[in-house]
Amino acid sequence: MVDNLDVYNLILTSGTTIKIVLFVLLLASIISWAVIIRKYRLISVIKKHNNLFMDIYNSSTNFNEITVDSEELYLSSFRIVFVSGHEELLETKKYYIGRVAKSGKKENYHFADVSLIVSRGLQKGMGQVNILIQDKLSTIASIGAISPFLGLFGTVWGIINSFRSIASGGIGIASVAPGVAEALVTTAIGLVAAIPAVLFYNYFANENLKIIEEMEMFEKKFLNDVERSLISLAQALRPEPH
Repeated sequence: MVDNLDVYNLILTSGTTIKIVLFVLLLASIISWAVIIRKYRLISVIKKHNNLFMDIYNSSTNFNEITVDSEELYLSSFRIVFVSGHEELLETKKYYIGRVAKSGKKENYHFADVSLIVSRGLQKGMGQVNILIQDKLSTIASIGAISPFLGLFGTVWGIINSFRSIASGGIGIASVAPGVAEALVTTAIGLVAAIPAVLFYNYFANENLKIIEEMEMFEKKFLNDVERSLISLAQALRPEPH
């Protein structure tokens, strides 16, 4: 307890520059932990919603039914991708059916064209998810990279103050101790701010990569299911043989 009080008094009696450095490091640490907690919760919810969405997807045979039943799973990366691709599929179906209704003639239904359009929709959804999971990740990366250097700056400044005390005639430990103590405190707080930021940045980057890889696998599964669902429509729109 005495040691804590000594450190507290040291901070209070330190120079303006050291106080600014410590304040910035403390603020960076608070921001870092706020982002860490927010992103940890986000990834946890995404995983939970993804599991629930896949249960709905695998037990359903109708895309419209999946959209309705999974409405509350708004943070599922699978659902975001699915909805984006499904919307493109519906618009494409309307386009082909509209052409047949307008011309009064049936026409060939091109799988390749539809698959390409739906695939672009899926890519759009994946882009939305990527923005969501990458949000604020650069913040903790910057804090993890900058905090040690900011602490090092405080360290250098504290040592400079110690040499100033010696130059001004100070002799013994008592004259240089405050400056050295300031240097050690800023170094420690710089590491306290940086280490969690770096560790969790690597953790989140790895989790984001898993989410992206899983989305890519789901994209392929959904495209396969789309092409199967198009068979009946293609047969209905195929021109009658003469």
